[in-house]
Amino acid sequence: MGRVREAAFLVPVDTLMVFLHRFRQRQLNLSPGERPFQEGPPSAFIIKLHLKWLAMSRTGVLEDNITDVTIGNRLNCLKRAVRLHTNYIYSKAENEQFSSYIRLDLAKAGLISTAARSKPVASLPVAEDLILFLWACDEYQELHPRARLQLPFAILLMCSLGTRPGEFIESDAWRNTNEGLLYKDVELEYQEDDDYRGFLIKVRLRNRKGHREYKKHA
Repeated sequence: MGRVREAAFLVPVDTLMVFLHRFRQRQLNLSPGERPFQEGPPSAFIIKLHLKWLAMSRTGVLEDNITDVTIGNRLNCLKRAVRLHTNYIYSKAENEQFSSYIRLDLAKAGLISTAARSKPVASLPVAEDLILFLWACDEYQELHPRARLQLPFAILLMCSLGTRPGEFIESDAWRNTNEGLLYKDVELEYQEDDDYRGFLIKVRLRNRKGHREYKKHA
C-alpha cells in the first residue's frame, strides 16, 4: 500500500470526503454515492476501520507514521462532516471508543507515532539579554512609565514559571475578558531557614490551560 506524506493539521471537509470516498472504494468495495453519507452516519466500527486505514496509508513529518494528534484531528474533522450532512452526533460512549482505539490499539501497535514537535523556548541567557536591552539600550518611550518595570518583571516570571502566553496575558480564547496575571496574584515573602535566607516570590496561576473555568484547579 502506497503511503502519502502529510502534515499534522486539520484538513478541509472536501479533502476529508475525498479520503473517505477512497477508503470506501479501496477497502470496503463500496461506491462513493451521489451524496455524502447517503446510507446514514458511519458506525463506530467503520470509523475505526477508517482511522486504521489512515494510519497505515499516511506518513508523518516528525516520524514515518502520522501522530496521534493528526489522527485525532482527522477524527474530529470526520465527526464534524457527519454532523453537517446527517445531523448525527456520536455519543459519549462512542467517543470513548474512538479515544481508546487511538491510544491503545493504533499507538501500541506502532501504526501511529506519539512524537511531539519541539517548541522553541527562550533560555535564561536570552531573557537576560532582553532585560539588558530594555534597561540599557531601548530608547522607546512607553505609553506609561510603569511599562519599563512591568516588561522585565513579566520576562522573569515567564522564564521562571514556563507559562504559556495565554496564562500570563489575555488569551485569544478568552478575548475581551481582560484576564491575565494580576499584581494580586503575586506575593513577596521573606524566608529564613537552614537552606535559604532571602525573599521568595509566590505566584498564583489562575489561568492554566484547561482549568480556567474550574475554580478548584485555580
